[in-house]
Amino acid sequence: MVLQIVIAEVLYFMAIASGIWLSHTGKPLNPAILTLHILLGLATVIFTSIVIWNLLLAATITTGILVLSISLGALIIGLVASGVFLSFDRGDNNQILRTHNITTILGIIVSSITIYLLVNNSL
Repeated sequence: MVLQIVIAEVLYFMAIASGIWLSHTGKPLNPAILTLHILLGLATVIFTSIVIWNLLLAATITTGILVLSISLGALIIGLVASGVFLSFDRGDNNQILRTHNITTILGIIVSSITIYLLVNNSL
């Protein structure tokens, strides 16, 4: 389990690093870096979902864990949606970029808390 959590952390780091790299390339977005960022983000979401799913199967599901899991799903939808809007070249995307950044941070926090609680079965 520790290895899976470390892999998820590395994927998060690589996705964020590629996003920062992408944001510094300017407009129009570099297609190679954008593709790398999308693939890393997709791998991160899928891998983290698998880890959480496996933990959910082994744990007692409480209301708190259920709420966190649903919140995480909503954050992922917001993250993907804001990412799609950012990939369009529409000029000023500051609001969308801010939403993308906030959903990223909240997603990391909520997924970390969810995994912690599932591992410790303390909620």
